[in-house]
Amino acid sequence: MRILYIIDKMHHFAGMERILSCRLNYLSEHTDYELYISTYEQSGKDLPFALNESVHYLPIDVPIANRERLSFLKWLGRFYASRRAFYREFTDLMEEVNPDIVVGTVYSFPVVDVMLEVACKRHKHFVLESHTKASTVLLSAKGFYNKWVCRICGWMDRYILNSLVKADAVVSLTEADAAFWRDFSKRVLIIPNMITIRPREVESYQSKVVVSAGRFSYEKGYDRLIKAWSLLAAFYSDWQLLLVGNGDTEEYDALIHSYGLSAVVHCLPATEHIEEIYAKASVYAMGSRYEGFGLVLTEAMSCGLPCVSFDCPYGPAEIINDGEDGFLVPDNHVEAFADTLCRLMADESLRERMGRKALINVKRFDTDNVMKCWMDFYKAMNDAG
Repeated sequence: MRILYIIDKMHHFAGMERILSCRLNYLSEHTDYELYISTYEQSGKDLPFALNESVHYLPIDVPIANRERLSFLKWLGRFYASRRAFYREFTDLMEEVNPDIVVGTVYSFPVVDVMLEVACKRHKHFVLESHTKASTVLLSAKGFYNKWVCRICGWMDRYILNSLVKADAVVSLTEADAAFWRDFSKRVLIIPNMITIRPREVESYQSKVVVSAGRFSYEKGYDRLIKAWSLLAAFYSDWQLLLVGNGDTEEYDALIHSYGLSAVVHCLPATEHIEEIYAKASVYAMGSRYEGFGLVLTEAMSCGLPCVSFDCPYGPAEIINDGEDGFLVPDNHVEAFADTLCRLMADESLRERMGRKALINVKRFDTDNVMKCWMDFYKAMNDAG
């Protein structure tokens, strides 16, 4: 069986890149599949995670025009021109690889219909993976504030979404996200993300450290965590909050300074060994506004950390058993989030009890369990011809 993965870019040191790299490496080690991956907006940057030698990386270079600093009409012309260029390059790639299965992701939403057209012409299976909240990838969600522009982009969205009836399946990470895709695809499966780190258990639940990990970007909600910490810092001055990730921290450093929290809230760079930071903490906090899944929650739980998360779309409610291995807080209720953190920070025995339960409950996301779902899925598709 020959499988081709196609994605826009993989140059961030982040969860999706790690998940896809780990999956390809696992398949290369446990199957006889021929595996290929291609990017089309990598711009010559290195892949952030190493791939096994048997995984073939075949980048193409066809960036799809975005709206930044362009008038709508100029963007529209460039958008369609880049789609035509992508069609030509992707056609050549398909002829070179001749895969049995093509796997795309929602990050390639502007050209999903193009990939489907090329795959269908060659009678190849096509699978779309949803790695984020579905509505955030739509063209109409990209900051088009003029109502006529929104309407035009909405028509384009509908055209691309309706093309999914030709796809073999859409694979989503959560039930909540799957509900969106069922309106457009004849088959929607749910396969969650697997745990990709080598867990290292919490060293001591006496630790007065709360940790959070993810990109320094709006959707990760670090501003909400910092605000919550400002509400409890006076009562827990001997505790630290560690924010770990890649990206520009200037905005968050300024916010931390404005709240007078520079001595207790710290922005740290992303690391390949996040489990070492988890092991030094005793609580995990997630302030995200939305998620595709919430991989960091399963990572933290696999190290024995109880988690506090906003009940944002999508993921946390399908990972955390509220009141058992962590807490879900109504979305955007920052004061309630601070109160819930305090509940854990004040009670070492509660932290340990929930952390121990997390170690048990998170096993459903073990690598072997999740990858068996993928291998069964690919085998069934290939057997169907």
